[in-house]
Amino acid sequence: MPALPMIATSACACIALACCQASPAQGSPPDAIRVGALSAPRDPKVAIVVSDGKLVGERFSVRRLGGGIVLRGRLERTHGSPSPWRHAARADLSRVNRPGSYRIRVGRLHSAPWRVSTSARRAMILRLLAIFRVNADGNEPNPVFGPAHLNDSMAPIVGGPTEGGTIDVSGGWRDAGDAVKFTVTTAMASALLDYTAELDPADAAKLHTVSDIGVRWLEKTHPAGSDTFVAQVSGVSDHKGATFRDYSRDDASPNPAFSHRKAYGEAGSGTLGAAAAALASGSLREGPATARGSALLQRAQEWFARGKAVSAAGPRLEGLEQAGGMPFTDWQSFMALASVLLWRAGGDEAYLNDAARYMSKAPVETGFSSYFSVGGLAAADMCGGMGRPAVPREDLRSLACRKLIEAVRASRIRAASNAFHSPGGFNFGWVADHTGSAAIEAAADRANVVSGGFRRAYEARDYLLGRNPWGAGFVVGPTGSEAHHPHHPVVLKGSPARLGKGLVVGGPADRSEFTGFELRPRARSAFAPFNPTYDRERYGGDPIVYEDRTADFITSEPSIGYSGPALLLLSQLDTGGG
Repeated sequence: MPALPMIATSACACIALACCQASPAQGSPPDAIRVGALSAPRDPKVAIVVSDGKLVGERFSVRRLGGGIVLRGRLERTHGSPSPWRHAARADLSRVNRPGSYRIRVGRLHSAPWRVSTSARRAMILRLLAIFRVNADGNEPNPVFGPAHLNDSMAPIVGGPTEGGTIDVSGGWRDAGDAVKFTVTTAMASALLDYTAELDPADAAKLHTVSDIGVRWLEKTHPAGSDTFVAQVSGVSDHKGATFRDYSRDDASPNPAFSHRKAYGEAGSGTLGAAAAALASGSLREGPATARGSALLQRAQEWFARGKAVSAAGPRLEGLEQAGGMPFTDWQSFMALASVLLWRAGGDEAYLNDAARYMSKAPVETGFSSYFSVGGLAAADMCGGMGRPAVPREDLRSLACRKLIEAVRASRIRAASNAFHSPGGFNFGWVADHTGSAAIEAAADRANVVSGGFRRAYEARDYLLGRNPWGAGFVVGPTGSEAHHPHHPVVLKGSPARLGKGLVVGGPADRSEFTGFELRPRARSAFAPFNPTYDRERYGGDPIVYEDRTADFITSEPSIGYSGPALLLLSQLDTGGG
C-alpha cells in the first residue's frame, strides 16, 4: 500500500475531576479548573483552566492529598473557543504518575481531588457494563428488575412478508430509559462489546458473556431460513413521556400496547447490515468451525443477503422518526461493516468485493455513532486499527485507510471549535458521537495512518468524566460531579445514582434539540445553560445545554447505544499514552 500522510496534532490530553470556583465577574460564570476523574500512571494528563482574565504563563501547582507539592509549572496556550469564558489555558500534569489523589491549584483556585490508579482503564470498562445488566429484558438476569415482557414470546408481526404471524422476540435489552427494543442498537452494542474484548483480552470473557445476550436475541428476530427480519419491538407507546413504570408488570397490564407488544418485520438495509455484522462477530467469537459459530455465520449471511436485496434505507416505524428512523439513512456503512466481518468469519473473498463497494459510498465525516453512522468503524477495521490485521487486498486497504484519515480530519475540525476539544456534534446523543469519534482517532493511530490519535482519545475520556465546561461527569454515580439523576426507571427502585452506577447519559446538546422535542431545560440548575456556544456558524449561536435532571431525556437518558462507543474508546487507551 502506498504511504499515507500522517496527521499531526497538538499534545492536549487530560485527567482528574471537577473543580472549585472563585467569585464570578458580573454576568460571567466563575473562574474554574476543569479536570477528568481517573487516569492510569502513564496516561497523559491535562487540566483546562478558564477565566475572564488572561492565564497563559500563570503558575500552577499539584499537591498530593495528605502530602506535599509534587509538581509545579506554568499554564500554556490552548486552542479553540473558551466560551462562555474569555480565556482558557492548559496545565500539563502528565508527570504526576504515582497512584493517589491530587489537587491542582492556580492562584486561589483549586480543583476537587482527582485520582491516579493502576487499574483505571479496567475499572471503568467493567463499570460501564451496567446498562447491559439493568436493561436486560425477558428472563435475562437483571439486578434491579424482575423478568419482563415474557409475552414478547408471541409477538404479532406487523409489516414485512410475514405480517400477521407471531414470533418469539423475548429477551435481549431494552434500548434506553424506555422499553423499546431496536435491532440496530442491540446489534451494534453486541458488536462493540466484541471489539472491546479484542482490544481488552483480560476482560474478554466478561465482555463476551454480555455480548451474547444481544446475539441470542438477534437469533430470535430472524428464525433461520424464514422471511422474517424484525427491526424493532414495541413503539411510540413505550417511548414518549417523562414518567416510568416497572416493566416487569407489563405482561399483566390492561393496556395491550404494554401486554402484547408488536414486532415490526419490515427492515431497511441499515438494520439488516447491523444484525449481519453482530452475528458475524458472534461467529468469530464462538469459532466459525464450531456448531454454534457455523449457525451464527449462516444467520449473518441471511441478514446480509436480505440487506443487499433491499438496498434501501427502510421505513420509519410507528412514529419513532428520531429514535428509529435515523439509523436507516446511512445503510451503506452498516453493510460495509457487515461485509468485512463476514469475510473475517468465513473467508469468502466475495465479501471483500462487497466491502469495497459499500465502503466507497459510506460517509465518515459526520462522526461515528452506533445509532447513525458506522462508516468510520468499518474503515478502522479494514485499515487494521481494531486489533486485527488490515484486509490483505491493497485496493480495499488503501480505500479504508483514506476514509479513516477523512474521519479523523472531520473529528479534529469539530474538536478545534472548543477549548475542551470535544470531537462530537452537540446533538441529541452527543456522547455516542463524542466517544465514538475519539475511539476512531485512536484506531487511526493504532493503524499508523495518523499521529496523536491516542492523545485525542485520552482527552475525550477526560471530557466524559469532568473536563468540560460544566465540570460534570456524564457517567452515573453517587460521588462528586457524577450524574446523579438519570432518565431511567431505576428511579422507581431506590437511589438512581447507586442502582444506575455506570450508566452513560446522553450529555450536552444544542438548545434547538430541546425545541424540536418540545422539552424545556430547567430555568435554574447546577448546570444551567450558560451559553458555551462553540461554533456559531453550525449552532446558530444557541447555547449548548447540559442538566443532570431525570425529566430531561435529551441530556440525562442512558442507552446501550451510548455505552457501546464509550467502551470502545476505553478499550483503545492501553497503547500510546506513555
